[in-house]
Amino acid sequence: MTRMSKTTPKDFLRCQAGIEPLEERMKKSSKILFEKYSRLEESDPRRQLKERGTVPKLTTRHGWRHTRKKEMASFAGINRNTPKTKFAPWTRINTEVTQVEMSEKKEEVPKEELKRRTEAKITEIDADVEIYTDGSTAGDQMNGGAGVHIRDKTGQVLHEESVPAGRMCSSYDGECVAMEAATRWINVQPLPRRHYAIYTDSKSLVETLKEGRWKNNHEWLKATKKNLAKDKHKTTICWVPSHCGTLGNEKADELADSGAKMNQAEAPVTFSIVKAKIRNEKWKIEHHRAAETFKERRKPKGDVESNWPDNIQQEYGRLRSIHDKKLRSYRHFIGLEENQECDICGEKPETITHILCKCPALEMKRREHRHDGRFTEEDLVEDPKTCRKILSARFHSPRLENEIRQNDIRQSDSIMQPFGPQGDTGLESLA
Repeated sequence: MTRMSKTTPKDFLRCQAGIEPLEERMKKSSKILFEKYSRLEESDPRRQLKERGTVPKLTTRHGWRHTRKKEMASFAGINRNTPKTKFAPWTRINTEVTQVEMSEKKEEVPKEELKRRTEAKITEIDADVEIYTDGSTAGDQMNGGAGVHIRDKTGQVLHEESVPAGRMCSSYDGECVAMEAATRWINVQPLPRRHYAIYTDSKSLVETLKEGRWKNNHEWLKATKKNLAKDKHKTTICWVPSHCGTLGNEKADELADSGAKMNQAEAPVTFSIVKAKIRNEKWKIEHHRAAETFKERRKPKGDVESNWPDNIQQEYGRLRSIHDKKLRSYRHFIGLEENQECDICGEKPETITHILCKCPALEMKRREHRHDGRFTEEDLVEDPKTCRKILSARFHSPRLENEIRQNDIRQSDSIMQPFGPQGDTGLESLA
């Protein structure tokens, strides 16, 4: 997949391809299964099996359930009592779902214009009761909050509510909690023949409700759908852009922030967010050079390197792993060179770290891009565009051009075929 050298350490290959080890994926799958069994009814045989299996019978050999219990310690103590909603998949909700029309991206429209369009849409709907909902998290999908602001068309406040949405919570979870609270409030209103409008700034929630996917098993979303199915009032759900000065939306945002600061001990945590957090756990890089290079990343910087031609991605990945024949240290490693001194400064070994960070002959080139001239191995992943320019100043000699022409992929007739189209010379094409 990566077209790197067969001697390349496995961790470099995994990071280059963005594929975590199979063993780690299996561990995550078993942790998700452990969490799924923990949420079943106490009488369910699968939950009983899971709880019996957490006590090891043999001290020398532990089952997966006992092992997973230790690994799931970070999820201990969360409230798993999410709504158990029985909702027939064919049930239809008699609710109009609409949105503020946007032909361009929200970021391209001035706030004043967003506010004008929002107010025009609210006037067009002309509901008797306006309900504004919002969800919030304290960051890193922790400590969620939901806010509901309700008023009539004259502006009189009828109800306000701030609720915690869970110690672990995504923005979508918070939005769903707020929507469920709003639809539940509508169902208990005694006056018939009133038009209720719910305004939310979650486009994903509005689109999900509009599509009506019956396979969506999100706990709070199912509870919201059940509330809407029982709704005897005329109700409209509308998406509005956030943070554009709409009074009701701004007030709901404040209430959601207040909910995020409340005690989260009793707030239910959804299975979907626990599953997402398990999936997002980063696997440990064992190889020391790969760990120093990739740090917290587990794949290259996609928005930069994915736009490069395939042959350049290949060559850059080989250089980053120090398993490329243009490096004398690697040629020495595979027996093609007697020494591994740098061709231009005489120091050794000539590794990618030496060229990028230490080689005196390239000091001025480094200072062209950074005032202090300081680079680290991590920059090969975090700032690949600049590192390409540094490397292009090193690999441009005729000898190396001949080596590339003889040993690398022959995709074009140019003298530096592995690095770019005809007319490129050496790693200058990387720049």
